[in-house]
Amino acid sequence: MMQEANKAVVRRYIEEVLNEGRLDLIEALFAPVLHQAVREVVTSLRATFPDMHEHIETLIAEGDVVAARWVFRGTQLGPFYDIPPTGRRVVFQGLSMYYLQDGRIVDDVAV
Repeated sequence: MMQEANKAVVRRYIEEVLNEGRLDLIEALFAPVLHQAVREVVTSLRATFPDMHEHIETLIAEGDVVAARWVFRGTQLGPFYDIPPTGRRVVFQGLSMYYLQDGRIVDDVAV
């Protein structure tokens, strides 16, 4: 039961916050110490890739840890780190590990 609830939190983050830009949900999904950092990351990503979409391929939960394998697609219309805007569509995949406590994300690591 806890694993399904934790997966739901991660799914909401990816589908509603990242994909839809619902910054109002950050407080409900993340520990308070992460609110500002998550807001900045999401705002920056959505400015760089306005049409971004992260598709969840797999979600696996074990206790308070959720692993998400995802595919990211978007058109780079803003700078991305030291890469100037290219106007090109990008596709890349990755794996993120989300650590939850009391139903909120307290840490995440992406590779």
